[in-house]
Amino acid sequence: MAGRREYLKPPILEATFAAHFMASEHWGFSTPSVLFDRLKETYAVEPKQISGSSFQIANDETEAEVAALRVVAQQPIYEFASKDSRRLIRVGRNDLTVHMLAPYEGWEGFRSDIKRALSAYIDVAAPAEVERIGIRYVNTIDLPPDPVELNDYFNISVDVPESLGFRVVNFFDRSESIIPENNIKLIQTFASKPGSTPAVLLDLDVIKEPADIPATAGEILTRLDELRDLERMAFEAAITDHLREVFDANR
Repeated sequence: MAGRREYLKPPILEATFAAHFMASEHWGFSTPSVLFDRLKETYAVEPKQISGSSFQIANDETEAEVAALRVVAQQPIYEFASKDSRRLIRVGRNDLTVHMLAPYEGWEGFRSDIKRALSAYIDVAAPAEVERIGIRYVNTIDLPPDPVELNDYFNISVDVPESLGFRVVNFFDRSESIIPENNIKLIQTFASKPGSTPAVLLDLDVIKEPADIPATAGEILTRLDELRDLERMAFEAAITDHLREVFDANR
């Protein structure tokens, strides 16, 4: 998108790219190790498994009153991290996610991380098809300590019966919007952030499902650029010029 606005103090807490693939027959016990070898120049910390099974409480079929604890197998997910823990990759038989934590270094750097991870994953795991892709930005925005009007900073309304003397102290708003002809969904979460000082979370998640694209890095990145542009437009539509001044825009 031409003229994408950049900020000197971007409020981005975490940026995440996610891709879900049709299960690959090429995935095996050694695949995470092979991927780590391909990516360890950036993600140098020894990989760790962050999921693989979970516990569920279920009623016994023969004695309905007796609860049983059972282990439910899940596909393992492995995490690779940079030495400063600001860059993360998580890989599994069906999934690849790439994360960049604050301070955010810009889209070009993040996109480069995504491209490198995608190329390695597709080359090693050889997934047959990509089923879903998405880009998510979680923003945390600090507000002045004095009572503020949210409308001064955001174009998202938080309705409250002020005529009865109420004042907003906490809020949570979540919406889902779609572009049906393109199979694109925007999930927007706008909420107060717990803490001693006023702050707001603005979480924007743009998803394309079904992806309707081949499992190649080039095709995925082309669609990803489109999703990123939509996320940026949603962000700019959600904030006011006053908040842009707080972010100290450089153009």
